[in-house]
Amino acid sequence: MRKLTGLIFFLISFSVVAQIDSGSNQVDMELASFVNPKPEYDNSEGSRYLFEDFTPAKINDSQKTHLVRFDVIENTIEIQKSETKIISLPKDQEYTIELLNGSNKIYRTLSYNDKKGDLKITFFEEIKKTHHYTLYSKEQIFYVPPKETKVHYEESKYGKFIEGRTKYYFVEHSPESSRLIEIPKKKKTLINLFGKYSSSMAQFIKKEKIKIEEEEDAFKILDHYFKLKS
Repeated sequence: MRKLTGLIFFLISFSVVAQIDSGSNQVDMELASFVNPKPEYDNSEGSRYLFEDFTPAKINDSQKTHLVRFDVIENTIEIQKSETKIISLPKDQEYTIELLNGSNKIYRTLSYNDKKGDLKITFFEEIKKTHHYTLYSKEQIFYVPPKETKVHYEESKYGKFIEGRTKYYFVEHSPESSRLIEIPKKKKTLINLFGKYSSSMAQFIKKEKIKIEEEEDAFKILDHYFKLKS
C-alpha cells in the first residue's frame, strides 16, 4: 500500500510539474520528458547550447517565468524545474519563447524543409518583423566525435562542438507564400531566388557589395526586394 501511495503521489507531482498554464494559448507538457545525461559528450570542448546557463523566459502566453536553454545538437528546448530536474519540451508543439534577461530576444519553433526536402521542426530567433516579411536566424553547432590516436598509449582526443555559420530565413506575409525560405549564401542561388526581380537584385547586390554573413546584409536584401515588389 505504501508503494502504491508513493507511486500515485509521484504521478500527481509529475503531472503538476509538467504543465504550463498559458492562458488562451495553453502549452500541454504532459508529454515532456526528463533530460538524461549524455555521457558521449563528457569532457567535450565547446558547448551544444545556444547559451550554457538557463535563462528566465516567457513561453507562449504564460505569465509564469521559466528557466530555459536551447540544445542545438539534440534540437530540444530544456526547462529547469529545480537544481536536479530538467525537462525537455515536446517537439511536436509550437512555442514562442521571449527571453527576460534584457536582450529582448524572441525564439519560435517553425517548420522548414532541410536539404533532403524532409519537413523538420526546430527553433529560430526572430530578428526583424516588418509589414512584408519576418526575418529569422538559425545558429549552427556541429559535434565532432573523438578520434582514436595512432599511438596506443596516448589517450583518445575528446569530442568537440564547433560553431557553424549562421543561416538566415524569411517568411513573406502573403496568402500566396507563407513558407519559411532560406536565404542562400551562394550569390547565383541567391539571385535566382528573386524570380523576375533577379536582374535588379543582382545589380543591387553588386553595387552594395552584399554578402549574406551578417544580419544587416539580410535586412538590405529583403528590404530592397519587397520595395521592388510593392
